[in-house]
Amino acid sequence: MTNAELYDAPITRGQADSVSCRVARILGKAAGRLTQAADYVGERDSEELLDDARSLVRRNPGPSLAVAAALGLAIGWLRRK
Repeated sequence: MTNAELYDAPITRGQADSVSCRVARILGKAAGRLTQAADYVGERDSEELLDDARSLVRRNPGPSLAVAAALGLAIGWLRRK
């Protein structure tokens, strides 16, 4: 089956309900994580947050560098717009 056929194939109500349930679960988990992050930030002062960030970068230098590069590219792209 080609990609075009897959995209054009009708979905059943059961499939739609299943997808809706999965999406709802994922969004629920994301909302919970965002709430946890907001609580974490709200309970700490800026010095504690900076210390936590430094510790995280020391433990994970590769991913931290990748995130910094991605943010730099995104900010550069947004400034050009």
